[in-house]
Amino acid sequence: MMRKIYFLLLIVFLVACNSDKIMLFDVDAENSAALRFVNADMGTDLSGNALRGENDTTQTVTFVVRKETYLIDTINLIVTTSGPVLNKERVFAIEQVVEYPKFTYLYDEHNNVVDSVIDAVAGVHYRPLDDPYTASFLRIPAGETQSVVPILLLRSKDLQERPYRLKLRLVPNENFAVDFDAPSKVRIINFSDIPSMPLYWEKDAVWFFGRYSATKLRFMVNYSDIDLSGSNLLNYGAADFTYYQKRLQKALMEYNATQLTPLKDETGRTMVFQYELN
Repeated sequence: MMRKIYFLLLIVFLVACNSDKIMLFDVDAENSAALRFVNADMGTDLSGNALRGENDTTQTVTFVVRKETYLIDTINLIVTTSGPVLNKERVFAIEQVVEYPKFTYLYDEHNNVVDSVIDAVAGVHYRPLDDPYTASFLRIPAGETQSVVPILLLRSKDLQERPYRLKLRLVPNENFAVDFDAPSKVRIINFSDIPSMPLYWEKDAVWFFGRYSATKLRFMVNYSDIDLSGSNLLNYGAADFTYYQKRLQKALMEYNATQLTPLKDETGRTMVFQYELN
């Protein structure tokens, strides 16, 4: 008889281990549930660097590679639970951590300026966390262990002057605990609308697109169908660059036809899409 009982227990154990979720509905166990952020594979940035690793807490976002009509960008934060999976919906909380309400320079041990920072403002730089749309995702559905929370970044004009920082952290409540010493409780999003020369430009594009300028980059975004939001151009060959060079030359010619003078960049140089000797 005892052998049969052990055999049945073994079967139950093996089935549980092979299940994606072990359903536990213990009132006391609810208090042991905890939250943490996890990272998805975000691919690579314009320089070909991995955007996110499992332990990364910071993400950098730019509106520069988006057309001028693109006014909101969505950053999805993945929140997962540890502990029991319950058959009821559980609300959780995220809050902004404000550490630099004013523009602040950061210094190294030798008193040299190494960076600057200012915190984003809810309603100006991002949709508030208590906005009905965002708040509707601050919950773990019944029988689930994960939620994807969309953080809506707003393309305000001052993003063209300096980057802003949005630091978010998970907050404990009646449903979940949070390990305040763990990096998985915090996510930082740095975002701006300030052009900078991508790595692919000095590597290959300079031979086909000419001298880099912020004005030229914005023109490429707004008046062509080149996708500059990823690292595709790092893998382009001469044929690809030639194809887009001709399309850009055509777009520039059509644009100039509607203006009194040819388009110039921020340095006063007439814009061209071809190799420039100086």
